Amino acid sequence: MRPIHAAVVVYLLVAPAALYGQAWVAPRGETTVSLTFQRTEFEGHILPNGDRIHGGGSHSRSLALGIEHSLTDRLALAASIPYVGSKNGVDPQPVLGRTGIDDGQYHQTWQDFRFGARYNVLANPVVVTPLIAVRLPSHKYPTIGEAAVGPRLREVQVGVDAGRIFSVADQNFYIDAQYAYAIVQKYLGLSLNRSNVDVDLGYFVLPALNLRGIVSWQNTYDGLTAKEVFGPNGPPQKNPNLAEPLWLQHDRLIRDDYWRAGIGASYSVNETFGLYFTAVKMIAGRNSHYGYLYSVGVARTFKLPSSFAVCAAHDDGSQYAIPSSSKPK
Repeated sequence: MRPIHAAVVVYLLVAPAALYGQAWVAPRGETTVSLTFQRTEFEGHILPNGDRIHGGGSHSRSLALGIEHSLTDRLALAASIPYVGSKNGVDPQPVLGRTGIDDGQYHQTWQDFRFGARYNVLANPVVVTPLIAVRLPSHKYPTIGEAAVGPRLREVQVGVDAGRIFSVADQNFYIDAQYAYAIVQKYLGLSLNRSNVDVDLGYFVLPALNLRGIVSWQNTYDGLTAKEVFGPNGPPQKNPNLAEPLWLQHDRLIRDDYWRAGIGASYSVNETFGLYFTAVKMIAGRNSHYGYLYSVGVARTFKLPSSFAVCAAHDDGSQYAIPSSSKPK
């Protein structure tokens, strides 16, 4: 197997959405700072039976600052916060009497703080790293409308991430899979606890260039279905039997289930600076949105002179360097 240099994928540590879920932990003393721009286009809604309704979509753009620091070779702490701007889409008018931010204009504010910790428990032959993360709203931002920048609900995530670098016909690949369970703050008597699974398969085209495929799945265990919100005839009608508080707040209380898939690339300019790109399509779901998103970003790693790479043994006994930064999302 060809050796993989420690600087192969600086990005593999830094996607803000995945700061708390990746198998590889950087060496002690290493700190990675990232800045990520993301654009999301929700073009319409997906009903409980999978049918799509074009309309009621939204557009958002965000800039997220993330940082992760390795206290030891096994333990890493992370934090991030995005600044988000969002507006409702196809029909730039207040939706069915809900006045406020659904006015066709962008509304921008800080969203939620995210803090996480990862601890590596197994490094060979498979890297296994449990994780815990918390999400805390930064302030009391508006939540009524398609243009809301977030649900403004506290949550705790617990999970585990497993990954492995391997070779096929002398070509280097990696696979990383994460499961996380989120315990979400109840609101108006509804629980929005959910499970998320994310799988990445990456290929090292060049020592500094990585291409990857991405699959994401989400299952929410409670919340409102589109039928409960809009009635048997579907949107844009309002379900007359739905309590007014639930109607006003339904955007943050939806039982959102989805499948998403995409591609990405990351490039290490040098051992401490990387660039990355991701494009994801919403391919199926229930009580969800369809559309797409893309993100671009940069990452800068600061490390102690002695912290350069972590080595592990391959099945055949040869040594290779695990990238000092990992996890494309």
